[in-house]
Amino acid sequence: MNFKLIIKYVKILSVTAILFLGGLYFADRLVTPVGEIEEFYDEPKNSIDVLIVGGSHTMCSVSATSIYDNTGLTAYNLSTWSQPVWVSYHYIVEALKYQNPQIVILDAFGSFYDRSYFTGVDVDLVSDDFAQLMKPSLNLLQLNLARRRVQVTKKVWEEYLNITKYHTRITELTEEDWQKIFIDNSTPAKGYGPFYTKEDFSGYEYPVTTETRDLYPYAEEYLLKIINLCKEKGIKLALVKIPHIADENDIMLVNTIHRIAEENGVDFLDYNSSNVLELDFSYDWADHGHLNNYGAKKATEAVSNYINTLGVVSEHSDEIINRWNIASEFEHEESTRMEIKLAESFDVTAERVEKQKNTSLILVKQDGGMLEASDVDKIYSLFEGTMMSMDRQIIADNDLFVYTDGSVLVGQEAYDWCNTKGVKITAGSTSEVIYNDDNYSFGRYGINAAMYSDSHNEIYHYISYAKEHDYTPYTR
Repeated sequence: MNFKLIIKYVKILSVTAILFLGGLYFADRLVTPVGEIEEFYDEPKNSIDVLIVGGSHTMCSVSATSIYDNTGLTAYNLSTWSQPVWVSYHYIVEALKYQNPQIVILDAFGSFYDRSYFTGVDVDLVSDDFAQLMKPSLNLLQLNLARRRVQVTKKVWEEYLNITKYHTRITELTEEDWQKIFIDNSTPAKGYGPFYTKEDFSGYEYPVTTETRDLYPYAEEYLLKIINLCKEKGIKLALVKIPHIADENDIMLVNTIHRIAEENGVDFLDYNSSNVLELDFSYDWADHGHLNNYGAKKATEAVSNYINTLGVVSEHSDEIINRWNIASEFEHEESTRMEIKLAESFDVTAERVEKQKNTSLILVKQDGGMLEASDVDKIYSLFEGTMMSMDRQIIADNDLFVYTDGSVLVGQEAYDWCNTKGVKITAGSTSEVIYNDDNYSFGRYGINAAMYSDSHNEIYHYISYAKEHDYTPYTR
């Protein structure tokens, strides 16, 4: 027997196998779309103190950067849409490969699988698109096996590699797809995705019941697996139930979570059985299942207050601290900008612009011979009582007003300011706002407003208060 020849063939086969598996891994990563987990992978190792895991209820309601502001602990919200508890389990397992969190906050709604307003089929349809985005690994294989074993909609065998699911994207790959493997995909939002819509539930009353309802059997199994995993790793686990518009059945499920938490010595932050967050049901909701950005501030504050009771301290390098400081500033600015965009009247817009020190407000009055004295009076009433309060005659005599750095500029001062920013105001009674060759005016008779970001050197929103809409905000 020629052992040298055998060794040679073994080496060739080994190198071939390594190249094949490496190529398969690269191809798999290439065709897999970027998702929340991809952004998580690019956080510095062992930089996260608080890991938040769960579904959309938590993703839109718990701001990781605000937790950092309130507690001094770095946090990350590793939540995805419609995340059942077995996906949460494997997300935690995946996260522990890269991070060493001291605290895990788990969204209890993932344990309501097929027992609440969202059916198992509904959950599977959405969740599967996100669960598959983890890197190829034994953990991903185990997650796929779990999904095939426990879900109402069984996973097909052909989808066990991402490349088999997403192979059709090969012909649609963009430059971003090629770059994502080699660049930093981390996000300053740290996984938080707030809603800025509003729905009125002012007539809602909390159901009251002491009864319980059994969880979907596999949901309880994986909830216990998470509890045991955190105990084994020495991680403080807290379950949280972020509010949704619950019925009696949901409260029965909440009561079951209470029982499981008590039996296993786990804290349960129940914000769903009563209004402990002091929510305004006419203002703090995006829809029946999700808080909006105003409700999220209250939920995040409550979670932060809980974390502060734990007495956890952490030390990080200046690089990590700077990273979270930048993320916090970014999140605050993005939130304020969105609130400015969604202001329901000029006085609210003005109030929010005044608080957002990085925004300047450009107002162009378009006359075109269509505005009468009564229209000037209405425009004057828009300004009255705001930081842009001006004499009626000044408003009547000028077509351009700029609010910046706490001052109102009119006339030549306003034009000079626009020139320094590269903002062009076309001449005449139908003036328009031009920036980087883009037109930021609606051309309606009345006031056309543009919000300019001093920190980003961009116009990020524009809106009209026009005669044709009786001077109410209009964006179309």
